[in-house]
Amino acid sequence: MARCLLFILPLLLSVLSAEADTIPLGGRSYEVVLPANPDGAPLIVALHGGGGSPGKFARSTGLGRMAAQAGYVVIFPAGTGRRDRLTWNAGYCCGLAARKGTDDETFLRQVIADAEARFGIDPARVYLTGMSNGSMLAETFAARNPGLVRAVAGVSGPMDTGAVRVAGKVPALIIHGTADRNVPYEGGQGEASRSGTRYASVAAVVGAFLAPWGAGGEPRPRDH
Repeated sequence: MARCLLFILPLLLSVLSAEADTIPLGGRSYEVVLPANPDGAPLIVALHGGGGSPGKFARSTGLGRMAAQAGYVVIFPAGTGRRDRLTWNAGYCCGLAARKGTDDETFLRQVIADAEARFGIDPARVYLTGMSNGSMLAETFAARNPGLVRAVAGVSGPMDTGAVRVAGKVPALIIHGTADRNVPYEGGQGEASRSGTRYASVAAVVGAFLAPWGAGGEPRPRDH
C-alpha cells in the first residue's frame, strides 16, 4: 500500500499543479499554469485569437497541461474588450484594441517581468505563440524584442510587415493554412474577413524573420 501511495502522490501533484490560476496585473490579468517546480523553468506566453479569451484558448489547445507536465510555465494573457470577446492591438488588426491603440506590447513586457519576479522563470527561455490576432501580436512582439524572446510560433496570423521590422535574430515557426478565407496565405483582404484588413503574406513574414540571419527565399508549404 505504501508503495502504491508513493507512486500515486507524484501523479496527483502533477495534476494539481497543472490547474490555471488568474493573476491580476495593472488592471488586466493573465492565467498561469505551473509545473511542479517553476523556479528556473522556461516560459511559454500563449495569446488567444481575436474574440477569444485566456480560458477559451487554454481549454481549446490543452497547451497548459501538456507543457506544465514537460516543465514549462505557461501564461495565457488577456486582451482587452468586452467580457470574453477580447482582442489585441497588432497594428493593423484587430477590434477595439487596435482602434483604441492599446499598448499590448508594454503589457506583454509586464507579464514576462511579473512571471520572473513571482515564479522565478528563466528570462533567457521565454517563448511566444498565438493564434490569429494573437499570432499577429506574438510575431510583432518577437520582432521588436529579440532580446526578450527565445523563439516564436505564429498560427494563422501574419504581423504587419509593412510597419514592423525584425530587429534581431529570432527563430520563428510560421503555421498557416493555404486555403484560409479570413487571413489569406498570399496576403490581402480575405473574402470571409470582417475586419477589412489587408494582411501581409506568409512569404513576407518568413522573409522578415529570415532577414537578420542573412537569409532569404520563399516558404515551402507542406500539406498535413
